[in-house]
Amino acid sequence: MRRRGTAVLTAAVLLLGGCSGRTSEHADAAPTATAGAAARYGFGPSPHGDVEYQPDVVIVGGGPSAIRSASSDGLTWYVARSAPGADRLAPGKVMYATGLAVGRVARVVPDGDQLAVTVVPVGIGEVIRNGHLHASQDLDLAGWGLQDVPDLPGRTGAVAATPSPSRGAGRAATGTTSRRASRNATRTASRGASRGTARRHLAAAPVALKLGPSLPPPFTQGSAPWHAEEWSGTVTRSSGDVWLHVEHAGEGLKAYIDMRFHFVKPHLDADVGIVDGEVGDSELQLRGLRQVVLQIKAGSVNGLSDNLSQKVEIPVSLNAPVIVGGVAMNLNVHFRFLAETAFTARNSTLQAVGDWQTDGPLFYRRSSGKLTVGMPKVTSQHKFIDSLTGISLGVNGFVFTTEIRVSLGLGTPTANAGPYARLVTSVGLTVGSSVGLIRCRQVTVTVTGAAGVGLLLSDNVAKGINVLLAALGLANRVAEENTKDVVSRQLYNTAFWSPDLPVCRLGG
Repeated sequence: MRRRGTAVLTAAVLLLGGCSGRTSEHADAAPTATAGAAARYGFGPSPHGDVEYQPDVVIVGGGPSAIRSASSDGLTWYVARSAPGADRLAPGKVMYATGLAVGRVARVVPDGDQLAVTVVPVGIGEVIRNGHLHASQDLDLAGWGLQDVPDLPGRTGAVAATPSPSRGAGRAATGTTSRRASRNATRTASRGASRGTARRHLAAAPVALKLGPSLPPPFTQGSAPWHAEEWSGTVTRSSGDVWLHVEHAGEGLKAYIDMRFHFVKPHLDADVGIVDGEVGDSELQLRGLRQVVLQIKAGSVNGLSDNLSQKVEIPVSLNAPVIVGGVAMNLNVHFRFLAETAFTARNSTLQAVGDWQTDGPLFYRRSSGKLTVGMPKVTSQHKFIDSLTGISLGVNGFVFTTEIRVSLGLGTPTANAGPYARLVTSVGLTVGSSVGLIRCRQVTVTVTGAAGVGLLLSDNVAKGINVLLAALGLANRVAEENTKDVVSRQLYNTAFWSPDLPVCRLGG
């Protein structure tokens, strides 16, 4: 892929483990950072690389050696005042210190021998004016750091109200819910997780602003715990697997969800052209995801009053700093999920387990207005309907939608700007009353693949950032609609009933 007036970057991506802790090449850089500093804050960019930066970009020399600490929300960076370029940081400029410490400056506060620089996430075209980014990288997930952002803005948010079972669902003769309501709930959940929006979205409660140096170092081994209001869990990665554990520990509602994403030789290829700050022709290929396993267990003590409908941003992501031809970037794996419950009776339970396999890469190429797309094939192995059980005098329903996103970009720990690929899976479960003459069960499963180039910032996080900026008295705002997929296709969509009778097809 070639462009007039653009520089071509053909340098291979270097993972932290393969470059002995080197920072990028700086003619005016501070002493070389340690591997630990680079793992924590990312590599520094080269001011003499092959790309043309935007005129308002300030490259801070020294890379991660210039970063003293960061706030627990990932938005305020404490930069050494002696670092080359630090004296040019001012509101309106774009700070580019490392692949993580980058963004439009909203405020600069001197603090002894350092500067507290609050930044707002930016798109890749706000940093690079002209350039051609090419990367081809194996994804050795076992070596990636698990970065916790304890005060991730907008960690949770309410969405559309949980659909209530149909009037006929309460009858002992059928013990079913409305198929239309279940289907709509699944669609709403899928849209909310894949687009970052949902109908009647309510802004998350303000998060306490913390400007102290409290962003923890990344976990290099084992699991990283996370917490978001009443939700908590862990993120774990091994050589080929990523595990996501989710719990809801409210007084009435209990939910335990486990997901395993199984990779075999995962690999990411990205090729992005940028002309005058606009992303032009681009292509991306992600391969290696072979299996997704999901197990759900949930119970309600109080029935209807326990129900919820929430989107949750997981404040822990997998990160690996990389260099692409002098451009400091970050390989990132991020998760978020949406949960909707519809319990109708006290002391109700519901559980199920299932999995599906994927075969082939997620691929797209956009060249001269022509789009070429390749999507993996998804097949169900162990069907949820075979294990779906529950105990209740009423009808139970649960919709769980999750997104796993792999991206190569630059930005704060709350946002990544660059090429990405993602998989969105939605599972809706419905179990009829235990006292019905016919006890119906239904499962709907939808899997969607998407890819593109953009600023990866959900509306939950965007609203949370805006709340924090307002608390600082800053006029800066971040847009709540940032990313438009180049391609998004449904890979799998099916429904199962048991017993497979007309009365159990829930209005179909």
